[in-house]
Amino acid sequence: MTITHDKKAVEFSVASVDMVCDLHGDPCDPDLTLFFNGNQWMVVEDLLAAFRRLYPEIRHIFYETLPQAFWPSKSNSGHCRWRNC
Repeated sequence: MTITHDKKAVEFSVASVDMVCDLHGDPCDPDLTLFFNGNQWMVVEDLLAAFRRLYPEIRHIFYETLPQAFWPSKSNSGHCRWRNC
């Protein structure tokens, strides 16, 4: 995994990987955005299923299960770019 910084974005890439399994849903216009630590991925599906039963009006959920160490650099820059190496 490589994380590089420039003035516009934090770049996250993994050589030879064609998809990012830590991003779920459409980030463009979600009703709810959630950020989980990378090691919490195994409980997210059950948690969201219970949440959706209680709040069916919230339909479009985007969530990340990225490692916590990646969050500060991403949130400080305000931008993130995903790409293949």
